[in-house]
Amino acid sequence: MPPVSVLPNEVKSHAADAENEVNAALSPSAAELNSEEATMKRRFVISVLAGLVVFAAVFAMAASLGGITSGTVGADTTTVAACDSNGVTAAYTVAWDATDERYEVSTVTVGGVADTCDGLDLSVTLTDSGGAQIGSGTLTIPTSVATSFDVSMTPQPSANATVGIHVAIA
Repeated sequence: MPPVSVLPNEVKSHAADAENEVNAALSPSAAELNSEEATMKRRFVISVLAGLVVFAAVFAMAASLGGITSGTVGADTTTVAACDSNGVTAAYTVAWDATDERYEVSTVTVGGVADTCDGLDLSVTLTDSGGAQIGSGTLTIPTSVATSFDVSMTPQPSANATVGIHVAIA
């Protein structure tokens, strides 16, 4: 077999042609690249804008809640001074209601109220086993030496259903 002679320039030329064909087959055209880049940029801009809209909405909702001032309640934290530092006691009185044929809570006696609470409102709420309010009453604590006060309930709930007494002085 006679020796085959290949010129170095021909080999380089064939190799370059083969490489160009492979690159053309594997890589997208400039138009395709521009289209993909544009799509990626649009997606990025849209996601950034959506994030800004959500942030602005949450910020606006939080700002609308307001802070705590002496006459309002809002979303904030503050120390609330208590007029009675050692707490109060609560007990209720029941009476038979012939119309409803059941014992009902007519009044709640709140005792141990400090004199520093005079002039404030004393609120009592009665709840059932699910935590629902079933009766309530309010009175303004008179300026006196008394430390025990009877709060009338409206409506007068069933004594059997009453499981919780909640007292607030404000």
